[in-house]
Amino acid sequence: MFLKTSCYSRGIFKMNEQMKAGNFIKVIIFLLFVFIAVISVPFALNFKSLLPFSGGLHGHFADRPIDDFILISAEGKEISLQSHKGKFRLVFFGFTRCTTACPAALQTFMKLDRILKDDKSVLDPLYYFITVDPAFDQVHHLHDFFRNFPSHYIGLTGTTEQILNVQNVFQIPVAMNPDHHTTALFVIDPENVLSIVYHDIPDAVRIKDDITKIKISLANSSNHRLEDICIGR
Repeated sequence: MFLKTSCYSRGIFKMNEQMKAGNFIKVIIFLLFVFIAVISVPFALNFKSLLPFSGGLHGHFADRPIDDFILISAEGKEISLQSHKGKFRLVFFGFTRCTTACPAALQTFMKLDRILKDDKSVLDPLYYFITVDPAFDQVHHLHDFFRNFPSHYIGLTGTTEQILNVQNVFQIPVAMNPDHHTTALFVIDPENVLSIVYHDIPDAVRIKDDITKIKISLANSSNHRLEDICIGR
């Protein structure tokens, strides 16, 4: 009888230990999920520019102030974000010897110019063409390349350190070979805020639609900037 009772007690004890172990594992799993959720929030906020915009825009809505930078134009002048504050700027990274993405981007900009002119639009964006090959694209090369372009096409170069800094500002990968440069297009609004990111050069009509919506939103009220764009006003 004593033996049976002892075995029964040991069985109950073992079951209790198993239940405690099971509950402990559940608690650990729960805490792990909480930890993952907490660390995911800032990650998601930092990379919100990579998420598809929910409505109204063709590109990815960034709405991120960016650090100022200084580069040298094809005329040998220092250019910073403050130089053209108050205007939209379309920023593209390329190089003058490029035979694929860069000519296509410039053709898109020229098409956008024609559309804006035909529509008698008040939009007058500037185009920043930032070289990723500063060793070759020095001021005199940029000057020769852009001499037949309108004045709002602004070629920019600088030292290797300056170009790397700008690439870091726009959070783009640095390619060792210029041919492998990013084809992303960035839109800076008149308040020096990075408004839109296109991972590839879009159609000119889409660019026009997007910057028009940003302009309307800014004109309405800066306090309702995000709300107005989200609902596609």
